[in-house]
Amino acid sequence: MIQPRLSLALLFSMGAALVFGLSAFLSRQVIFQDRGDVTLGVIFLSILAYGITAYAARRDDAARIFAAMLVLLGTGFALFFLLQYEYQGYGEVPGIIQRLGSLTTRLPDLGIYFEDSAVATVLEMMIPLGGALLLAQHGSGRYFWLVCVGLMLLGVVLTYSLGSWLGLAAGTALAVALVTFKHRPVMGLSLLLGFVLVVIAVLLGGSVLGDRIPFMQSVLGAAASRLELFKNSLYLAGDYAFTGLGLGDTFTMPYSRYSLMIFVPLFTYSHNLYLTIWLSQGLLGIIAFLGMIAAWYGYVGHVLRHAAPGPVFYGAVAGVTATLVHGLIDSRQYTESPWIMPVLFVGLGIAVASGAAALTQQSVLMRRSAGGKPRLTLAVAGAVLIIGVVSAVVFQSDLRALWYTNQGAIDEALSDDLINPDVPLNETDQMQIMLAAQADYQLALEISPDLAAPNRRLGNLLVGLARYDEAIPHLETAYAAEPTYQAAVKGLGLAYTWAGRFDDASRVLKTLSDPSSASQELYVWSGFWEQQNQWLLSAHALEVAFRLDNWEQDNIDVWVLVGDFYYRAADMENARRWYEMALEKDPENVRAKEGLNKTGG
Repeated sequence: MIQPRLSLALLFSMGAALVFGLSAFLSRQVIFQDRGDVTLGVIFLSILAYGITAYAARRDDAARIFAAMLVLLGTGFALFFLLQYEYQGYGEVPGIIQRLGSLTTRLPDLGIYFEDSAVATVLEMMIPLGGALLLAQHGSGRYFWLVCVGLMLLGVVLTYSLGSWLGLAAGTALAVALVTFKHRPVMGLSLLLGFVLVVIAVLLGGSVLGDRIPFMQSVLGAAASRLELFKNSLYLAGDYAFTGLGLGDTFTMPYSRYSLMIFVPLFTYSHNLYLTIWLSQGLLGIIAFLGMIAAWYGYVGHVLRHAAPGPVFYGAVAGVTATLVHGLIDSRQYTESPWIMPVLFVGLGIAVASGAAALTQQSVLMRRSAGGKPRLTLAVAGAVLIIGVVSAVVFQSDLRALWYTNQGAIDEALSDDLINPDVPLNETDQMQIMLAAQADYQLALEISPDLAAPNRRLGNLLVGLARYDEAIPHLETAYAAEPTYQAAVKGLGLAYTWAGRFDDASRVLKTLSDPSSASQELYVWSGFWEQQNQWLLSAHALEVAFRLDNWEQDNIDVWVLVGDFYYRAADMENARRWYEMALEKDPENVRAKEGLNKTGG
C-alpha cells in the first residue's frame, strides 16, 4: 500500500513540540531551584505521548482503540468523581448542582479531592471522542458509549466550569461545521459564523442585563476579575519576556510583588494557558506551543482537503479545540494539575493518526497528497519567518532593552527573600544582586529611554532603596505609558507618598479601579513603618489614606496619631497642623491638646 507523504504541517507541529520541550528544559531553573521537576517531566511525557500516538495509531482501527482507551479512562474517572462529589466541597456552585451531586455520591469519603476546573479539563477532551465512538459504532454497542458520554457530561455539569462548557460548545460547533463544510461549504461556514454570533449576542445581552440576572452578575463579576488578572499577567510576562519565571510554582509571589505591589500571595496562576506558558517558559516556549498548535490545525486542513476522515478524527479535533478554548480562561493542564497535560497531547496524536489513516485509505487522493506541492504550508511558514525577521530588525532596540530588563528582573527576584526563600542571602549579597538588577535596568534605558518596563522596574526598585526622588521620573514615564497597570499606578503613587507629595499621590492612586483598597494598604504601610520607627513615613501613609477616603475618617484617635507620628519625626509644623485638625473635630480631645502644647502651639 502506498503511504502518503508526511505533511509539512505535521512535521512543523512535531518539530515545534520538540522545541517546546527544549524551552521547558532551559527554563527549569531561571530563578527557582528544583520547583519544576514534575512539570518538566510531564511536558516530556506529553511530547512523547503525542509522537507515540501519532505513529502507533495510523490505522483506522488503531485510532479507534486509542480513542476508546482514552474514553474508558475518562469514564472511570468521571464515575469515581460522581461517587465522591459531595466531599469535594465546591461551595460556589449553585444549590441545584449541589443537590444533584449529593444524589450521585454513593461511596464513603476516601479523602481524594479534585479541583473542579481540573476535572472539567480532563473530561472535555474525552467527551467529543466518546461522541465520535458513539457515531462510529453500530448496533447495541452504541448504548455503551452513550452511557460513557452521559457520565462524563454529568461530571462536567457538576464541576460548574463555565470555561469547559464554552470549550465543549466551541469544539462541537467546529466539528459540525467541518463535517458540513466538506459537502456544503456555505452551510459549514454559516454554522460556524452562527455560533460566533450567538456567543457575541450572549456576551452583549449579559452585559446589558447582567444587573437584573443573578447568574449573569456572578459571571460578569468573575469575568472582570479574570480580565484584570490577564492584563496584569501580560505585563509581568513582558518583564520576563525571553526567559519566563521558570517551571513549577513560580507565579504566585512575583505576581503579588511586581504586579499587585503587595507582600502576600493572592493568585497561584494566571488562569490562562497561553500566558502561563509564556510566564513559565519564556518567548521560545510560547512561540513553540502556538506554532505546534497552528501547524496541527494546518495538518487538520490538509486531511480535510485530501481525504474523508471518520468520526474519531472529528472527535479529536473537537476535544483539542475544547481544551484550547477553555485554556483562554484557565490553565489547569499546566499549573497545579500538570498531569492533565498528556491528555491534550494524546488528543493531538489521535487526530494525526486518524487523519493519516484517512489519507492512506483514499487511493486517488492519496496519490495527490503524495505528489502535490505543499505550497500553502511553505507560504505560511515563509510569511511567519519574514514577519519575524522584519520585526526583529525594526524593533531591535526595544528587544535588546527588554532583554536587559529581563535579566534585571531575574536578579531582582533572586534578591527578594519573599520570592526565593529557599536561597537565603545575607544583606551584602542581597544588595549586590539588587545593584546588578539596577545596572541591567539602566542598560535597558540607555538603549530605549522611554520603554515602560525598565522605567517601572527601576523606579520601583529605587523606591525599595528609599531613593524616592530618583525613582519618581522613571515611574512617571512608566505611568504615562501604562496608566492602567497596577504596578505602574501604585508604584508612582507610593513614590509620591514617601516623598511627601500627597496631592500627587492621591491623584494617581484614585485612578486605580478600587482606590479604597489602596487606602487600606496605606493603613497597613503606616503600621509597618511604625514598627520600623520610621515615623515620618507612617505619617505620610496616613496623609494619603485620608485623602483617598475624602477626609471621612471618623476615628479621632487616628487624626491625633498622625500628629504624634510627625511629632516623633521632629516635624513640628505638620504635627501642629494635625493636632489642630483633630481639635476642630473634637475640641475637648485631651491627647490633641497635649500634643499641641508640646509643639508650642
